[in-house]
Amino acid sequence: MSTRPPKPDDFPWTGDAARWEWLVARHAGGHGERVDPATEVPLPALSHTVPSGYDAVVRVLHPFARSRPATGTWDEYREALETPDYEAWPESVSEDVVRWRDVAAAHGRTLEPGSLSYELLGVPFGEEPEGESADGWEYSTPMEGSPDEQESVAIATILAAHTATPDRGVVAVWEGYGGLVSAQGVGFFTAVQGAEEARGPRWFRAIVARSRQRRASFAVFREHFGTGPAIRNLLQGTLRWDRGDTTFAPFMGALQQRDGSGILTREAATGPRLELPDRAYVCFEAGAHDLADPAWPLRAPWMEAEQGFGTRLPNLLWPEGREWVLVSEIDFDSTLVACSRACADALLASPDFEAVEITRDTALWPAFADDTDEE
Repeated sequence: MSTRPPKPDDFPWTGDAARWEWLVARHAGGHGERVDPATEVPLPALSHTVPSGYDAVVRVLHPFARSRPATGTWDEYREALETPDYEAWPESVSEDVVRWRDVAAAHGRTLEPGSLSYELLGVPFGEEPEGESADGWEYSTPMEGSPDEQESVAIATILAAHTATPDRGVVAVWEGYGGLVSAQGVGFFTAVQGAEEARGPRWFRAIVARSRQRRASFAVFREHFGTGPAIRNLLQGTLRWDRGDTTFAPFMGALQQRDGSGILTREAATGPRLELPDRAYVCFEAGAHDLADPAWPLRAPWMEAEQGFGTRLPNLLWPEGREWVLVSEIDFDSTLVACSRACADALLASPDFEAVEITRDTALWPAFADDTDEE
């Protein structure tokens, strides 16, 4: 597990299923399921993601990113970069975030409550635009899984004002984030200095460079996860051979990182989890007031904010009073809040983020996914 000192008083882990049994009962079906197999009654499109029993569902739209040269056009910028005289290169590229309504207007489209980000850009699902748009900006699709930090604080502040228990509740983090419950599948970029100083034949220099790279990777991995997981990670890379399109890793099963080798404690990594359709979550005690504090990542056990490693916003949040439920599904370009009419009105009126109202019948994935079990 992580070598970071534990913080037992901040967001303690909970494995008490009684805290979320009511939430499980308000979900139905799975991804792509249109009909309840038991009753053959049609299911709402978001029945497996958003709980039933609330007056309204608000969709907070994660902002787009865009960029363009500080001066001139992209063609001029790229042409200037071709000169060998680096002093003549353009100074900078302007970058900012932009709301969905502005993106829709820039691309001649209309924003609807169920609009998807790639549709507004006019590109196929899963792709980014090639080149700039007519307004001179290059656009990137929004972050999936959570809003940005400022928006998440603004959302939590409003939610705290619409519950009788703003200091008590549950946050849930998806178990599949790399490095969370185990160190499997995590990699770090490490720069090795001095590799060019080795002398000798090319094969010898290659061995020296590879050895130095592995030592550097081992040190970084041990810093995050401890010695045992670092040894396993080193052996996974050492006892693996690539031959063309074929990879030989005969010991990979035995060397898999175990639950408890990630940044969470072993108790949290191996204990009971919230099981919802297609997703499982590790749960912690926290309230909306906690997430309304911009410094909350420094306190959260699922974050290593001081090292820039970990996840961002929890995927689920609800107060002990159950007045609302926040859902940041990992594959969605927006965050959803099932809540009361008054809470919905406050979210929709906020100038700190862009939000629209939807229903549980609003599909928020590509049309081709409706008839498949793939995500």
